[in-house]
Amino acid sequence: STFPKTHMPADLSIYVAIRDLARSAARSSVNALAVEEFTVNTVSRLLQWPQPAVSRRHEILAADAEEYLAAHFRDDADLHTIGRQVGASPHHLSRVFRHVTGSTMSGRRTQLRLRHALHLLQDGAADISAVAVAAGFYDHSHLVKTTRAHLGLTPGQIRGLAGKNGQSKSPGQRPMPS
Repeated sequence: STFPKTHMPADLSIYVAIRDLARSAARSSVNALAVEEFTVNTVSRLLQWPQPAVSRRHEILAADAEEYLAAHFRDDADLHTIGRQVGASPHHLSRVFRHVTGSTMSGRRTQLRLRHALHLLQDGAADISAVAVAAGFYDHSHLVKTTRAHLGLTPGQIRGLAGKNGQSKSPGQRPMPS
């Protein structure tokens, strides 16, 4: 079947999101899972697919994906890999996960990586590059960019806030990722 139109006007938010993704790709700071999820969500928005009510099956599917992400947050698994592991098509899984959790899988994986990095830093890890790799980030600069974007602090600043017992000396500027 063919589309009835050769051009479909998109709202400005989709245009901005596409431009942001293109800039991230040009800087090599985007992964395959994020691109796939972005594509699925953008096509869904363009076609204005209705959001279904959350069913028990969808809750279980999202929970299975959460469990997989929690066990494999260091990996760069794409939608096909995660879908295979939980027994769902990649695109269906992406839509269901976002609908049930309110987050994308790549966003959730980033939260899990950040948590792990924060624990390592607060436990006194000295080498930030080693922390980055242990938490699943590409390198030191990827960890720095991500912590700054999500927490408003660099890993060095976070480490500096940690006291001798691993507790923060003062509260962070932004809440910890959940």
